[in-house]
Amino acid sequence: SNLKTDSAAFRQNMISSLKIMFVRIRDSCLFAVRNSQTEDYLLQGLQFIEWLFEILMNCLVPGSCYQRRQTSLDLLATILETLVYQPKGTSRKGKAQECSDILLVYAQTKDLWQFFSADNLMTLVYCLEDGALEI
Repeated sequence: SNLKTDSAAFRQNMISSLKIMFVRIRDSCLFAVRNSQTEDYLLQGLQFIEWLFEILMNCLVPGSCYQRRQTSLDLLATILETLVYQPKGTSRKGKAQECSDILLVYAQTKDLWQFFSADNLMTLVYCLEDGALEI
């Protein structure tokens, strides 16, 4: 229910706090992949991101309130910015680096982090077509 709060300050604080957590998960999972750590430890981080991503995508259904949809879109953007390397992007603290591709490929071999699946892309397209012009 925190996704639909009216307080913009609360939503921004939640997003910035979760971004810090995403960076820590990314860095610890990258460390685990590079050092052949136990797979259970690694999968916990990957599955948490997958779980949150699915919740956020489910919040984008037509009829969801503005706050829920906006917060979900902001958090989805933060997840992608933190975990998916963009070669032409500017280098900022917390943004995914080239080594993040290792983690993305590993997660996808475990059938996780299918961020750009057809279903997910269609959900985002439906947000564009929605009659609520605020989003």
